[in-house]
Amino acid sequence: MSFSTYAIPEADQAPEPGEGTAWALYQRANALHKLSEFDESLRLYEQVSATNTAWAGEAASKIDALKLDMKLRGVPLPEIEEPE
Repeated sequence: MSFSTYAIPEADQAPEPGEGTAWALYQRANALHKLSEFDESLRLYEQVSATNTAWAGEAASKIDALKLDMKLRGVPLPEIEEPE
């Protein structure tokens, strides 16, 4: 039996996620939020909210809730990168 190694693409190289992928990213973001991994959770919610999937609106709502949670815990919000 042989195993193949698959490269994980960088975020800017990744294709538009489909429904299943968006759902998986959304669930991972939920889990990371519960683990207080706020920056990574926020990044994933933003990635899902930028799609045209059924989870986009839900992810956008979670971004606001996550930012409020961070503020209440005294965690600094990440810097917003301006588009070039």
